[in-house]
Amino acid sequence: TSPRELAPTAQEQLQWPKWGQYFETAGGTGEAVDLPAAAELLRLNSAWLEASDPDERAAIWQRMLEIRAEQMFSIGIVAGVPQPVVASSALNNCPARGVYNWDPGAHFGIYRPDTFWLSKH
Repeated sequence: TSPRELAPTAQEQLQWPKWGQYFETAGGTGEAVDLPAAAELLRLNSAWLEASDPDERAAIWQRMLEIRAEQMFSIGIVAGVPQPVVASSALNNCPARGVYNWDPGAHFGIYRPDTFWLSKH
């Protein structure tokens, strides 16, 4: 997978929305990255996209992880929040309550939507 989540590449990334917006719009809106570590992450992300050698990609990914470990760009303080989901009353086996979190796998898919089924009304 792409390491784009490790670099300021999207405005929905909460730790740097203006930098991500700048990246997404090629400088049309937002703000240019002014933090050397974040600029390095952007450079590495571009290098990863251009690299074709798996070992080179792995080294780039590792360096990006090292930068993220060395720099604390944000500290998450909220977890396990309820996530409203609208579902038809005809949808069966859908949980009445669930938790949405940023942890890998803690999205709606963990409730096994492949086991949901529709009844006739």
